[in-house]
Amino acid sequence: MAEIDNEMKKSEKKRQYGYKRYPIFGDRFSFQDARPDLFHFEHRIHDIFMKHILGLINESYDMDNIKEVEQILHELHSISKDQRADVKFEMKNGNLEVKGRCTNGMERNFFRDIPLSRVLYNKPQQTLDIMQLIQNFYQLLSLYSERDSNQGYFVHLKQASIMWVKQFARIFGYSYVTPYMHVLCDHMSEFQEKDEDDELSCFNLRGAEKYNDLSTADYFRSTNKHHNSLEQMIKKRFQQYYVLLDPNQTRALFNDINSNFSNNLFNDMNSIYVNLNF
Repeated sequence: MAEIDNEMKKSEKKRQYGYKRYPIFGDRFSFQDARPDLFHFEHRIHDIFMKHILGLINESYDMDNIKEVEQILHELHSISKDQRADVKFEMKNGNLEVKGRCTNGMERNFFRDIPLSRVLYNKPQQTLDIMQLIQNFYQLLSLYSERDSNQGYFVHLKQASIMWVKQFARIFGYSYVTPYMHVLCDHMSEFQEKDEDDELSCFNLRGAEKYNDLSTADYFRSTNKHHNSLEQMIKKRFQQYYVLLDPNQTRALFNDINSNFSNNLFNDMNSIYVNLNF
């Protein structure tokens, strides 16, 4: 009886949603100033392309036939090589999947002008529709990267965004329209119109993602992970900042970080750029 009461008490506890800690950026900017990141939108829609195309391939071939699987893997790797994408594929749990790391740039190279009929030749109309969908997606991205102050541009941008999502829904079904596509269809053009001087592509986080890649590589290449690797990587980043900042700016940056991290370990500012003082 006591065990049942305990279980009931557990179920009554309020589930925790959202952030567990206060954001480190605090109240420094209003969320009204936020902008969608075209780079991540492209990346996530690339993921959707990959998911559906591999799903169609899995449905079109006998995945229990080893010879047939070898042929399709060979063809996919051949396409990847021709496209200079370096995307790898493998059989996993009876289905074709992407193998290893696949960046947005790799997916962009793989999908741009992809000869999809080499692997989906038994569904010619659907294959042509998907190839046209992908081509229209890149044309839409080009529209967002070439902002025009003419009101006609924004009307065209809105219409093109809506038409692309409708085209996707006709091919794959409305149930597969993702939140990213909803924002692209109904809201992205509004953000583009809001900024008079810059297009949305100016706000993408490609540089931050590149730094994430470099940090990940630094971590896994490190031969000694016993002493707070995260701290070492952050110190390295501060050292890079120090090259561009004068001492007063560096001290202000350090104090700013200390004031926002309640339990940070960077108590000695000199240790952050000690390697540069030689």
